Amino acid sequence: LYNFMSKINVSLILLLVICLSCDKNNKYEGVNLCQLIIKMNQSDREKRNLMIDPFFGILDSIKKAEGLEGEVYEMLSKEEQLAYGKIARGISERRYDKNRKQKEDSIMKLQIQIDNKNTELLIDIIEKIGYPNKENSTCKEFPGIIFAHSQNKYWPKIRSLIEIEYQNGNMSSNTYEYILWHINGRKGNPFSIKI
Repeated sequence: LYNFMSKINVSLILLLVICLSCDKNNKYEGVNLCQLIIKMNQSDREKRNLMIDPFFGILDSIKKAEGLEGEVYEMLSKEEQLAYGKIARGISERRYDKNRKQKEDSIMKLQIQIDNKNTELLIDIIEKIGYPNKENSTCKEFPGIIFAHSQNKYWPKIRSLIEIEYQNGNMSSNTYEYILWHINGRKGNPFSIKI
């Protein structure tokens, strides 16, 4: 009877462990991963769009007026691009709102709360099913932007996750390098990395 009860207890424990691991792995089963990533990316931009430096809009207007949109602008030399940037920066600084800094600080506090939720959700997704890629998602959205806006308290966890995902071939080298650029303190030029 003792051996029989021991076998039943071991069987129950194994069944419980299997059930718990099934629940853990099936958390995103039936969830439209692409829709989830789209919502995350939309919320990532939500408050940031309120803080956009007019520089970029002004630069786009200058490029359009000069017929330098898209690849045409990209083919200009670095010096020519910087010259257009200098003109746009001069115009944007003349338009600067004196109370803007205080408004941006308040908005950024709200955005950081959103960023933290998105970061935690993306960490959970990666832990459960891996980095969203062509095998586990048909989405064209870029989830890596979530980690590029993460707070430094998450960086050790993100570093270990992306290292594993990159080594397992679930993440492109460009995405891996872009996220590393952020968690290594944003040194250098991220725009030289093609995502």
